[in-house]
Amino acid sequence: MAFEHFVGAVEASAMLKERDKHLVLADHCNRDYEGEIAKEGDKVKVKGLGNPTVYSLQKDGTYAANALGTGSVAGRGKDIIQKGIPDAEDVNGYELELPVNQLATWNFRVGDIDKEQAKQKNLISDYRVKTGKKLADTQDKYIAATITGFKDCELETKTGIYTNGTGLYLTAAASNTADTKNYVNIRKYVDYVIEVLGKNGVLDSEEVYGECPYSFVRLLRESLRTLDTDNSKMIKGREAVIYDNITFIPTINTAVNNFDYVIIRTKDSVTFFDPLTTYEAYRPEKGFSDCLKGFNLYDAGIVEPKTCRWGKILGYQD
Repeated sequence: MAFEHFVGAVEASAMLKERDKHLVLADHCNRDYEGEIAKEGDKVKVKGLGNPTVYSLQKDGTYAANALGTGSVAGRGKDIIQKGIPDAEDVNGYELELPVNQLATWNFRVGDIDKEQAKQKNLISDYRVKTGKKLADTQDKYIAATITGFKDCELETKTGIYTNGTGLYLTAAASNTADTKNYVNIRKYVDYVIEVLGKNGVLDSEEVYGECPYSFVRLLRESLRTLDTDNSKMIKGREAVIYDNITFIPTINTAVNNFDYVIIRTKDSVTFFDPLTTYEAYRPEKGFSDCLKGFNLYDAGIVEPKTCRWGKILGYQD
């Protein structure tokens, strides 16, 4: 085999780019971290910014001393701006150290690479695509399980909408049906989630994503048929639905332990990190075929739980 034509670092980078095309949950995560990783259990550092106070005053208004903030002066609005705006505040962010404990690995036989390449010119790139897709699937499933396993991110109970610790039944109908189950209108459910996130500091201008089963998107689309609005767009080959400024993207990977979940969150709520990837071609000691092997060390952590909410779905009704 012409090993000099297989550059591991280049192939690893190309494979990760292919993987990124198919990520859904990891695509909606913060990917900023610091730290060198050599083995499982090593830690990366994740830093988050705090929220500065934005003061509001009218140019011609009159304000008492300290009416705005510590250090502000008495006077009219322009006097405060010129002579005594509030003292500089300390904006408290966060700094977390998170362990990297997940290892995805692959090792498969491809025959004699030189001979196989002569038959199929795109052999290596085809395997790269398949590996990237499987890696994306594995990592998205892990992120979904991590989020839904974090109890503090479960949606708060509200009578008639959601029951914490149990789940809900969703319907596209305007009101509950005569069924013995307590079906909740899907838009009413989403409205409540966005209300909770708003109370937790998520601004209208922030990007909010909903990862959910295909059944959830189908039901939401059905419920929105009565509204005169363009609420669909294509994202990575998936038809996403937009409602309440949330982009809902369907995926099979929000099914955890045989239950469907809907996850609604900002990009800052969860961090995904994969600081170490290796990809190699080799000829095993026993045999005459060539093999490709590699691994990706990764993990995920909830860093802003107030901006992430999940709900357990027990059933649907049109």
